[in-house]
Amino acid sequence: MKVQNQIKLLLSGCFAIVCLALSACASNFMLAEGPCAVPSTKNLDKAIEHSRNALSDHYCSSDFENHFDNLLRVAEENPSADNNRRFSNFLQWAETTGLIGNTKAKHRYTRYFSRTFVALPDNYSNCSSTCPRVPKVQSDLRAELVEKERGSRILSNKQLMLDAHQDFEKVQLLLEATCISCQANAS
Repeated sequence: MKVQNQIKLLLSGCFAIVCLALSACASNFMLAEGPCAVPSTKNLDKAIEHSRNALSDHYCSSDFENHFDNLLRVAEENPSADNNRRFSNFLQWAETTGLIGNTKAKHRYTRYFSRTFVALPDNYSNCSSTCPRVPKVQSDLRAELVEKERGSRILSNKQLMLDAHQDFEKVQLLLEATCISCQANAS
């Protein structure tokens, strides 16, 4: 009798786990189909249209990052120089509608589609603000370089990648020279 109770208890536990798993799958399915869902299309223009419609709903406005990342994935599968205009227009729309600020829109575009590094602090030549943080600045620059490489693939623009790598190396040298100068002046 004791073994039967243990078996019943075990089966009840298994049944509860299966029910929880199925309800989790169902709720994930509902989220994937909800008004805030990222588009599943492989066509960038349709994906942008879908994202604009979804993000226009004030309940979905916090999903901007998910939509932007998805648009980047779709664009990677459809590289084109015209993607430059598509992303520029999308980010201008997002800024105009108040989803993101002007600075964030410019930084997002620049991080992917320009050779200029937004991770480089404006006061990079200032000894007290940059030199103590060089490892963090370099890490941020490397992360941005990866995003620029992605952007160059999206635009099918190898020159952008070459220019970004060249500027990355120049910035590394500039940071090193700045901090060496700062140390010499401090002595």
